[in-house]
Amino acid sequence: MNKSDFIGWREVCSFTFAQTVKQKSYAIFLVIFSVIALFYSTATTLIKQVGERKESKVVVSDVIIFDETGLQIEYQDVFTSKKYKNATVVSNPSKSIEEYEKQMEENADDTMLIKITFDKEKEQYDMLFVLGKKISLSEIAKVEFSDEFCDYFREASIEAVGISKEQRDFVKTPISREVKELSETGEVIEKEKEGISHTDYFITLAMLMVCMMLINVSANQVALSIVTEKSSRVIEYLVLNVRPLALIFGKLVASIVTSLLQMITVGFCYIASPIVSNMLTPRILKWIFGITLSAESNAEIADEALANSVKMFHSIKMEYIFLAVLFMVFGIVFYGIIAGLLGACASKMEEMQETMSLFRILLIFGCYADMALIMIQITGKANPILSKMLSICPITSPFLVPCNILLGKMSWLLILASFLAMIVVIVLLLLLTANVYEAMIFYNGKALKVKDIVSLASSKRISVKEEEKNEE
Repeated sequence: MNKSDFIGWREVCSFTFAQTVKQKSYAIFLVIFSVIALFYSTATTLIKQVGERKESKVVVSDVIIFDETGLQIEYQDVFTSKKYKNATVVSNPSKSIEEYEKQMEENADDTMLIKITFDKEKEQYDMLFVLGKKISLSEIAKVEFSDEFCDYFREASIEAVGISKEQRDFVKTPISREVKELSETGEVIEKEKEGISHTDYFITLAMLMVCMMLINVSANQVALSIVTEKSSRVIEYLVLNVRPLALIFGKLVASIVTSLLQMITVGFCYIASPIVSNMLTPRILKWIFGITLSAESNAEIADEALANSVKMFHSIKMEYIFLAVLFMVFGIVFYGIIAGLLGACASKMEEMQETMSLFRILLIFGCYADMALIMIQITGKANPILSKMLSICPITSPFLVPCNILLGKMSWLLILASFLAMIVVIVLLLLLTANVYEAMIFYNGKALKVKDIVSLASSKRISVKEEEKNEE
């Protein structure tokens, strides 16, 4: 592999880039994800406003409480939320619960009955909520209402039995636990924590899928371009001016550029999403509900949307973003070289599915192995050795490492090891490509298998050595 092998890659890159951005599939993919990112804040804000408006229609006129526990609890301030604060609370009803139930059935009113008892056998409090026929609560609203009442009852019952606020706070003091092991020499063994939070789990899973989509689309573009040009015999005209290795290298660079263009466009749309939400949300709310928001409410919605966008990035360092993007580029190069080699094994478009089977196996294995790891990590039982192996292995690392870098879940030593492993494998793949790509690019027979590529690489090395001997 000499420097002359790469002469002409810029021309190939510009040609491939122009052909790629003209494709309908590329434009549709870019438009769909850009629109989703641009109107994300608007959609989430509208859904929240619709939900709040729906719940604001809930009317509960009277709340009748039958407390049979014997605790002296005042329920006048039980509800603090806007939806129920206007309800009249009756804690000492003059009628029995049966009379109220009969009255609610006959009048179909908006009264709510709450009965509280203590079960001595189970040693627990039982609460029964009976809704009037005019009261319509969603399942979520029912849970919120009962949780709010139960929280108040729990605090009020503690005060009712004579426990002071200081005593209650003291009993509720958080407990921190840590278990350490000692080595045979008596030193503390430090173990890395392999568990992740639910938030990290969903972020990692989402980024893993994004990385897989980018790598899959980029690598398939390389293979499709090669097979299309090969089957239409355009490749024969291209190799008259550029070396075969420059051909695949130029296509890889074009694929990286188009992928970065997609990432930057979608990222810009996501950042601009709160601004669009600030302009559109008040108009849409007025059109649907006839609501005219004040300037303060409008700014409140914009601030909330902006906070949701900034929240994901405020703790991420710029060097982490750079390293994550760089590693994604290496992942695209790694899988792109494999896709280019396998694509060159096909002579016709019909053979592409067969030759690309190995690429799909590697891609699915790498993605699903990382997915299994993060599912284990959320349980806190992940093996640190397995996590390091998947972070270093070039097949799995392109999906896992960028997420862990952004979340600060990787040490600098492991980041360096992952980069070194990826660079070494890419160099080895380029050497393999230099040996066999020229022969495969002119091949027009049956679709080659992996063993055929290996034998072709071996024969190519032998022929090169023989030529060197003859020259001497």
